[in-house]
Amino acid sequence: MNAPLRGRFGLDLDERQAVLVRAALVELPWRTVHLLVARLEAWTARRAGPFALDADELALILEALANLPYRRVHGLIASLRGQLAASEGMLS
Repeated sequence: MNAPLRGRFGLDLDERQAVLVRAALVELPWRTVHLLVARLEAWTARRAGPFALDADELALILEALANLPYRRVHGLIASLRGQLAASEGMLS
């Protein structure tokens, strides 16, 4: 994944993963994440399909997860890598 992220994404997150993403996001400055956190919380409450986000929001989530200890996020990172690789394959 060396190319810049572009477009829209849909992440399949289970409840534990959504909680971890939220925990990571709230460690960043609130002004940069509050809208994304609100959308994530609303999505978690209704769970209708994948969590839809754009490339900038995905980059923010990845930045936030990178700030957490690897032992907490390694499973989620592996899942996200798989999902992104699958979406790249679908676009090829």
